[in-house]
Amino acid sequence: MNIENFLLRYPATPELKEILANERLPERSLVATLALNFAKEAGYELREATRSLSDSNFAFELDSASFLRLPMETQEKIRVSHAGVVFGVSIPPLEQSCITGFYDLGEWFSLYNMEISGTPFSQMKAEEAKNREGLSIGNLQNIRGVVRKDPTFASFFAEDVRFAPEGLKRILVNSGILPIIKQHILPPYNERVKFLVA
Repeated sequence: MNIENFLLRYPATPELKEILANERLPERSLVATLALNFAKEAGYELREATRSLSDSNFAFELDSASFLRLPMETQEKIRVSHAGVVFGVSIPPLEQSCITGFYDLGEWFSLYNMEISGTPFSQMKAEEAKNREGLSIGNLQNIRGVVRKDPTFASFFAEDVRFAPEGLKRILVNSGILPIIKQHILPPYNERVKFLVA
């Protein structure tokens, strides 16, 4: 993912907090705002990377034969941009689950569909988007414990993925996207988010 615009707009400096405070919706934290902006930039990059494919009415999945025929550089850009979208849209419902005791897959799918619109990626079906995962007391305690240790939520995409709500864990593990998030998404995110939780 070419995230130069994101890196310039959201610098890894103490001023980042003020920049995001001006963009933040009342129901969102600064951390969730940063994550959503990351997803928005990744979605833009995904649309740019797939523009010529979209113009030809081309559709694919990341493991399909048609995708694998694309140049390696294009495949990598699409994979990383898609991982940026998945990462960014996962944090707001994860943050809310600490308050509500539910992981709202409906919100996840809604945010995801918004960011992949205009790309060859398939939108999630409406009936899938109605899911709200109730968290057991033990699961909720584990999630809150991870957040106390790491209020950036980044560890849910690395060493603490086992504590993520089941719906999110299925998305992350079954898609095989975690290694891409760890390598390409977490480093620039972590450089910035540390200024929001200090």
